[in-house]
Amino acid sequence: MARGGQASVPFFRAFVTDRIMSPDNGPASRQLAAAVQSDLLRREPYRAYGIDLHEFFTLGSPRMEEDLISMSDRVFGWNSDYDVLGRAAREAVRRHPGKYARGVTKSMWDELNQPLFVSPLEPAAATAASNAAGTPAQTSAPASGKLPTPTEGEPIPAAHQGAYTSTPDNHIREVWTSATDHQIVFDDPRDQRRYDQLNERLRELGGRFPTRGESSWLGLQMNHASKAFPRPWLWLLVALVAFVRRRPRNWQVPTVLAASALVVLFATVLGVYAIPEYSVPVAPSFILLAAVALFGTRSPA
Repeated sequence: MARGGQASVPFFRAFVTDRIMSPDNGPASRQLAAAVQSDLLRREPYRAYGIDLHEFFTLGSPRMEEDLISMSDRVFGWNSDYDVLGRAAREAVRRHPGKYARGVTKSMWDELNQPLFVSPLEPAAATAASNAAGTPAQTSAPASGKLPTPTEGEPIPAAHQGAYTSTPDNHIREVWTSATDHQIVFDDPRDQRRYDQLNERLRELGGRFPTRGESSWLGLQMNHASKAFPRPWLWLLVALVAFVRRRPRNWQVPTVLAASALVVLFATVLGVYAIPEYSVPVAPSFILLAAVALFGTRSPA
């Protein structure tokens, strides 16, 4: 069985999106808060940035959410399967069912209504891609000694330890040398060499991509076109009306596909906020359902 299920649904949504997790929610929440207080908040960058327990649970930071996952491995054990995180998240849902239900409903509607928007490519995209591949970004405090403002509106510059560096025996870990400087450290030099080789290979593969510049005009036109395209909910509405009026044959397969797509979207928003890219792969099932309802052979009277 794969690890991680309890660290996603409903944990991510409860902590980051709806911000309903609190030490007051129940015994698992208090156990989690005690671990955060005794372990995480004593480490960098939390110590330098003065993050307290109340801020930790109310800011809804994805970087802090990532730290909860690695902290669970470190404090509760690699084989705990994030049980404390899962139980604390479920306590939050039981304590705040209305807020959670409203958040899920809104996200589900957004999945069926939001157009896909192509964000402009930032100059630092290549650097970000490299960081996502496993090289943590390095930041340094300015000469004045004042701590730099974290990027993306976050309260800390980075997670203390990314979940991807967690290992059962901690032989791969992130070491912080200041409030802002950190790096991955390997106990075995062979792992370090392998890590460097993989990063070099990734850079080599990235360098093979075409270097043609983006067209901001074309991106703008694509965004305009996306807004004009019928929303997924409209296809479903058309299908419903057409089915009632025409009662076509062979409706079972497209209906199952569309229903499965809705289940996938619903299961997704139980754990995370709405992202239009999640609905794009399943939208064709709604179009197929509408096409069968509109143009399919009618059932005999």
